[in-house]
Amino acid sequence: MSFCLTSTKCSNFGHREFRIRGDSPALTADAVWLIEFLESSVANGTCFRPGETIQIGWMVNLIEEDGADLLTFSEPDFQHFPIKFSRSVTNTLFHLRIQKDTADSLGLLDLLAIPSIRDAASVTEDFPRSAQVHLSRNEPAGLHSGWIVEAVETDQGKEGEPRASKLISLYELAMARSDVIPYLGLPPSIRVLRAGSSKPKVFLNDDEIHIAPKSFLARYLSAKRRVGAQ
Repeated sequence: MSFCLTSTKCSNFGHREFRIRGDSPALTADAVWLIEFLESSVANGTCFRPGETIQIGWMVNLIEEDGADLLTFSEPDFQHFPIKFSRSVTNTLFHLRIQKDTADSLGLLDLLAIPSIRDAASVTEDFPRSAQVHLSRNEPAGLHSGWIVEAVETDQGKEGEPRASKLISLYELAMARSDVIPYLGLPPSIRVLRAGSSKPKVFLNDDEIHIAPKSFLARYLSAKRRVGAQ
């Protein structure tokens, strides 16, 4: 494990301390934030119990015992459906970081609207086979995140042609198309054309939004272009 952090202030309030683990040293600062969030929540009266779940970003984490005196988190492994949990917060912190950084790259951090992996999205049947997809988001309604995912072009038809659609969870969407994860915290009325490509276009209320130079998203897409050129 690249980091293993333990809280120190929860026991002041008669609560067990937390130990969290992850695989990426680049997420250590985010892990410190999570520890501070947990300590603050306990200080404000929140009680965390083994077997319960907590949503961190869009992730649904399972609270578990870590020995006799500590609590820890497990997260979905993004390899199995139904969900199987793995004792880590790597994806939890990584997904939260890239969703926040993507919104910030577009000047939309104040409008961040992160759903839950349990929420639904409407997708065309052929979206996993399409090299690129169009994303759009309506206002969330009930357990529907508002996200609509449409294949750009596959063997079932060309762009603009009607296709059969279905509902799936955002967890299933992310398993099939990890390349859309950075965009899924963006607010309603957003459209991302050709997500999955190295040159997507982003619109909010039909006004094009330009990606800030040297931002996370600009660097991410530049890396995709370099890989594609090899």
